[in-house]
Amino acid sequence: MDNNYIKLYEEVCRTYHNIHSFRAKLLALLPFASGFCNVILLLNTNKLNTYLFPIGIFGAIVTFGLFIYELRGTQRCYELKKIAINLEKTLKLSKDTGQFLGEPKPILGFIREGIAGAIIYASVFCGWILISTLS
Repeated sequence: MDNNYIKLYEEVCRTYHNIHSFRAKLLALLPFASGFCNVILLLNTNKLNTYLFPIGIFGAIVTFGLFIYELRGTQRCYELKKIAINLEKTLKLSKDTGQFLGEPKPILGFIREGIAGAIIYASVFCGWILISTLS
């Protein structure tokens, strides 16, 4: 029976880390790609002036859509953490050996990884809105 719990625990951990890894890559790529596009647009403002509004709105909508996708990924990771913690307790892992039981507490009691994501998405969204106002 413990072997089934171990297999389940391994799958939960693998799924959690796959989702978490994808979210981290997206958070790293989004501001870089958006910033690059915004610089190109700003350097060519005279040529693209009539298109800045729709381009900016499109960028803002895509960013908002990705933010919703991020929220869903956060929900999934949160649920997987709860399952993993219960499995770690069932397997009698300690805070030293269980990667979820031993997770650090939020900074100042509320600062978690989701705060960083919200800041990044809000910044990118505002950047696209700024572009849309330049036309």
